[in-house]
Amino acid sequence: MMNDDYILKQINQTAQFLAFILSKIFGLSKSGNTEESYMQTNELLKKYLGLDMDEIVHMKDELFISELQKKYKFGNEEFSHLGDILFELANQQKSLGKPSSMMYAKALLIFDYLETSEKIFSIDRHYKKQKIQDEKLDKSNTD
Repeated sequence: MMNDDYILKQINQTAQFLAFILSKIFGLSKSGNTEESYMQTNELLKKYLGLDMDEIVHMKDELFISELQKKYKFGNEEFSHLGDILFELANQQKSLGKPSSMMYAKALLIFDYLETSEKIFSIDRHYKKQKIQDEKLDKSNTD
């Protein structure tokens, strides 16, 4: 029982930390520091969770969700925050003219997973999924 409480506390702290990162991204993005936003996010993920953005975007799609669940004990709340982080960073990378498709792809995997695993429909997540799918169409039309 004591061990279960500790694990729940750790999971809560991870979710809160990811929410904190997301707020930092928004703050730096609004001030025009998109490059700084990416670097700080990557540093914080490495330092506190042992996650690296390059590692995240290069994980095999078919193992992505299960690896985050097993290795990092991610639940829906953590996935939701990470999906939002990837989505926002991809938007920032795109605005800088840098590659963003891999981050969008991972965000989409997370959003699809959450859509099937949660019972509540999220209009915000639906909007983000639509934007990613529109990005894919725009990219394929320009290739």
